[in-house]
Amino acid sequence: MGGGTIVDTMDWINDRNCRDAPTRIFYPASSDEKELLEPRRICANCTVRVQCLEYALKHREFGFWGGMSESERSTYRVDRYLQEMRSKPLLN
Repeated sequence: MGGGTIVDTMDWINDRNCRDAPTRIFYPASSDEKELLEPRRICANCTVRVQCLEYALKHREFGFWGGMSESERSTYRVDRYLQEMRSKPLLN
């Protein structure tokens, strides 16, 4: 593997389940759950879903990445931040 982390290099990209899927399904026109069914199905058993999600979180990607919509990633990002803050010791 080259330099940088897997999130930086995207070495995982060729192993993704969505490789042959139409790109448009990952960029739905609305947040209607019906439009997210197909991307969710494709991502559900993807072996690189975690790397994909981490990449999207780090680079603030649009669309459906790593099994999550943009709004789900936004909520996840906040939850993760709050969890990190709670785990740090309080200053006196």
